[in-house]
Amino acid sequence: FMYVSYPRPSCLNRRMSIQHPGVFVRKSVYETHGLFRTDFKYAMDYELLLRFFLGNVEFRSLSKQLANMRLDGKSDQGWTNAYKEVFKAKKVNGRAEVLSALEYVYAFMDRGVNIALDTLGLQKAIPRLKFKLRSWINHGKLR
Repeated sequence: FMYVSYPRPSCLNRRMSIQHPGVFVRKSVYETHGLFRTDFKYAMDYELLLRFFLGNVEFRSLSKQLANMRLDGKSDQGWTNAYKEVFKAKKVNGRAEVLSALEYVYAFMDRGVNIALDTLGLQKAIPRLKFKLRSWINHGKLR
């Protein structure tokens, strides 16, 4: 199974919408907005890209696939800690705490439902529904 993800910088204020292995950053951006925060262990890349986004750094997308990424990295294995750090990243970068909390609860519940569906063997039966729901959320039709 292969899932192709297209970068959506405009969604960074809600979720990690850019796959970090394909990100290139100019030195001047690091000099202006800072480096990775080492106090983040799971959402370090998200916090950095969110800081760039909120600092009005211009994002450009290519229509080419630059990298492949497996979905079993540190943030996937420790997903509860990763979600907590995403919430923290939003908070330290000035996002509204109530909105960030609601997004955190939604993401946590979404992951829990996925785990339950996997456990029950139903995950493969509903991918189109999940894709459609994510599409609505990503395009702002479900707010």
